[in-house]
Amino acid sequence: MNTQFHLSTSEYYAPFPLFRLDNDWQLTDINLAALVLFELTLNDDFKKSIKQLIVGCQPQALETSDSPDCPSLTKNELKDAATSAINDSIDSEEFGKINFKLTMISLPKLDSENSLERTAYIEINTTEFKEIFQEHYKKTLQHQLIWESYAISYDLILNEQNYYREVLNRHITTLSKDGINQVIDIGAGTGNVTIPLLAAGCSVTAIDISRAMLHKMHYKLSSMDNPKIKISMQSAEKLTELTDRSFDGVNILLALFDMDDPVAGLNAAVRVLRLGGVIIITEPKKTFDLASLLNQAKKFLEEKGSYDKLSSHWTRVTRANKKIDPAKRSPLFIEDIEAQLVQAGFKIIQIKDSHFGNCATLSAIKTG
Repeated sequence: MNTQFHLSTSEYYAPFPLFRLDNDWQLTDINLAALVLFELTLNDDFKKSIKQLIVGCQPQALETSDSPDCPSLTKNELKDAATSAINDSIDSEEFGKINFKLTMISLPKLDSENSLERTAYIEINTTEFKEIFQEHYKKTLQHQLIWESYAISYDLILNEQNYYREVLNRHITTLSKDGINQVIDIGAGTGNVTIPLLAAGCSVTAIDISRAMLHKMHYKLSSMDNPKIKISMQSAEKLTELTDRSFDGVNILLALFDMDDPVAGLNAAVRVLRLGGVIIITEPKKTFDLASLLNQAKKFLEEKGSYDKLSSHWTRVTRANKKIDPAKRSPLFIEDIEAQLVQAGFKIIQIKDSHFGNCATLSAIKTG
């Protein structure tokens, strides 16, 4: 498990870009504002780009410099607290050159002798871009906060629902068959498909854009011994770091509908699946009706006798779902997904309704 969160929740949602590095100048965590900055301005993988930026800053922070903004730090001085600042720029294809000031604060770790924790703060100086950045950050923040709230009650409500457990079983059963060893779970959420697949012996790459949902997954994984998992907090629309045909199975359970570019997300999933590999997808149908789904789910909780104790969680889940309602977006409906997979050379194995008929689960094999 190679993803750990070193920033606090308040640091992650801070309205200015920052990231954290370890004693060896390796990137360990990055906040939402920095994600927005680098995804907006850089075409290649943003983590790689940040590492290149760090390499550019590192010699100036470690070697002698005439710049008053960048004091000389010797190896001995690196054992103590230190602050350095440099001015730099990023060339953006869309917005031109972005000038910024990067301040690096290095602090000794109290529990580790001769070990430092570094936090880099970025102040954007280019006025024209700053307004665009802030607008995009606010939009991204609002979306992330929906999932931050949803994550609190997600498992408590959904795991009570028979329709949700039925869908989970479909996905887990399909991807637990012989020959499926390497699985990518796109929109992995709190790990409700990932964790059973790990228990079945699969190696899983779990992708999700929500830090809050992945926090929940980390908590669940803490009770497992050496799970074969790689967790990546990122959008699934690119997956540029993953090679073609590198997975035996692809899992997508209500993830495409919430993407800005669901076609790109589906294409990425198709690209990384090997020939003969299996994909299983549950997404909304064209007849999706959120009000009907919520009414039937609430009725089920009432009949089960669980509603009263879960009423506050139900309110939170209802509020979140109304904000991410597929009917308010331009999602890739399951009918569209079927057509695109057939065109891409897939053999459709099965399509079954789910979510009280509002969604459907599709399984298919990549044959071409």
